Amino acid sequence: MVIPKVIFRYSWVYDQRFRALFKGKELKDYPSGGEIVKYISRVKPIWAKQEKRIFLELSKIMGLKWRDPTVICYTIGKGRSFSDPLTVKYFENKNDFVDCLTHEMIHQLQSQHQRKWDKWRKMVLDKKFKDGPMITQNHILLHAVHKCLLLNEPARNLHHFSV
Repeated sequence: MVIPKVIFRYSWVYDQRFRALFKGKELKDYPSGGEIVKYISRVKPIWAKQEKRIFLELSKIMGLKWRDPTVICYTIGKGRSFSDPLTVKYFENKNDFVDCLTHEMIHQLQSQHQRKWDKWRKMVLDKKFKDGPMITQNHILLHAVHKCLLLNEPARNLHHFSV
């Protein structure tokens, strides 16, 4: 089974796109490129200690296998984290970084199995949550998976996903 390896990367050009969104005090509080690079060197070993366990558990909970052996994770100073391209913002609390990266990796695993994800959406979301906002629909399964991972619980009610 493939167990991905996260490769952390700082891209000055990429980060400048996010930096340009901020003005005044918010821009003043935006970490410099050097600060972000130092931050990456501090969060990288924290993630590395948990990476294999997180990836194995997510695969087990969701009944899905990882397809990509490596995942590039861009780190930005401020803004919104998202899964593709995997981008995680700077967090004061390094545990929040791990939590956010885990959240985005669940999205990654969903997108690596888009057909199954679409089937799950039809079976569950379209019936029970069809009138809810799309962002809510996209996070129902994700938060259930994340809860199972955090509480070290089996995924008793997520079996529909791997159908």
